[in-house]
Amino acid sequence: MELKEPATQLALVIEAAPEDGVPAQIIRELAYKPLKEMIQLPILAKHLGPLLERHRKSIEILRERSEAKDGVIFFDVSDLDLEGYNKFIPYLLHRECVYSISVSASATRAKVSLGRIHGIRRRRIRIWRRWRRSWRRRAPASGGDLV
Repeated sequence: MELKEPATQLALVIEAAPEDGVPAQIIRELAYKPLKEMIQLPILAKHLGPLLERHRKSIEILRERSEAKDGVIFFDVSDLDLEGYNKFIPYLLHRECVYSISVSASATRAKVSLGRIHGIRRRRIRIWRRWRRSWRRRAPASGGDLV
């Protein structure tokens, strides 16, 4: 969630910079410069600081405003200027959850979002099945199936 890597910082600026045409302005540089140098380009550096601060604030807001129940995250940020928050933050704050329901607003619209993080449930089921199989192998034969 910290966005410390140059690749994630570059992605943040490309996706959220308020200035039009940022990707077009940096595309040539991407072919010749390492990512560490890319994020130091003036066009990126001027946006990175404010965007990282906005990201940190959105983490704190979602930490305060979100609640989890039965594998679903609920939050309402419609009274705040939080358009464009990272959609993975709620799932990182509530790792046990697979779905999210949120309410947000911008200057032009109100929005109810339903989200799902893919692969989590299947991965948990696979882990549980692996554990169950290994438990059965270790269980005493006379004790029957303990799981």
